[in-house]
Amino acid sequence: EGNLIANVESCEDALGVKSSSDRILIILPMFHSFMMTVGILTPLLTGFGIVLVTSLKPLSNVIQEMIRKRVTILPAIPQIYQALANASIPWYVHWLLPLRLAISGAAPLPAETVERFNKKFRIKLLEGYGLSEASPVVTFNPLRGVQKTGSCGLPIKNVEVSIRDERGRVLPAGEVGEVCVRGPNVMSGYLNRADETAKTIRDGWLHTGDLGKMETDGYLYIVDRLKDMLLVHGMNVYPREIEEVIHRFPGVKECAVVGRADTSKGETPVAFFAEEEGKSVDLKALREYCRANLADYKCPREFHTMPALPRNPAGKILKNDLRARASKKPGPSLAAASS
Repeated sequence: EGNLIANVESCEDALGVKSSSDRILIILPMFHSFMMTVGILTPLLTGFGIVLVTSLKPLSNVIQEMIRKRVTILPAIPQIYQALANASIPWYVHWLLPLRLAISGAAPLPAETVERFNKKFRIKLLEGYGLSEASPVVTFNPLRGVQKTGSCGLPIKNVEVSIRDERGRVLPAGEVGEVCVRGPNVMSGYLNRADETAKTIRDGWLHTGDLGKMETDGYLYIVDRLKDMLLVHGMNVYPREIEEVIHRFPGVKECAVVGRADTSKGETPVAFFAEEEGKSVDLKALREYCRANLADYKCPREFHTMPALPRNPAGKILKNDLRARASKKPGPSLAAASS
């Protein structure tokens, strides 16, 4: 309880809540920690309104509901912002929407999505970072101040963040290491899992399992999940870097990169993607685009086209499912794409 209340107080400060006029849209599952704290507990404890939407389909009805109910804050996941950015919406809608703030969390937000959304809606789309063990919000791009695309922002009030190596030593600015968190929002431990708790919380710091770097100005950049990092020819390869490149290719709606065991390389990157509705992606052209924008050892050797990427109810891509698919022998079309 104390963890949640502490995080709510910090979120209230970060969001610049105006209790007399703000209304927040609940569009994600309420069991998700991001929605629970930002979408339910924060308005309940600070006194601003909640607007419930039961379905995202059709998207036009959601937008009409936001206009009709005077929604001012929209917390959502990248997938929703991508759908909004790509939707056919009249140019004048941004004049009618009372939104003052759009918040993205729960998964990495592609820079391409930010650019498209901002151009269409002319609303601040700010990315944050958090995890359930931290109740969950840890950092947020400041509402009043510099907002940096690609960054998860600054630590929120009363929360500390440090970047540490495998021995727990603090790394200097700009170096990649494990993101560690300390503050009143951090859990005391996992229920009946003493060993796991001891591995996760060390010397008062929550070790998140996420790789990131912090610049000299204090802004946090998440590089990838520690468990998702690939080792190709002994070199670290971060799937998110590859995913950002693929996201920019015309016709790609969403993508994810995983590793597959390789006897000569250690691991090899394998890409999965879904196409935008009504568009077809040339696999050979996509591979050439990756070669032009990535070092050769980072380029995926296979590209799998899927109707949609597998996700859990909270919207996170199920990379374990994709790893299982990647471990299977590729079909003829994939072999051609990797030749």
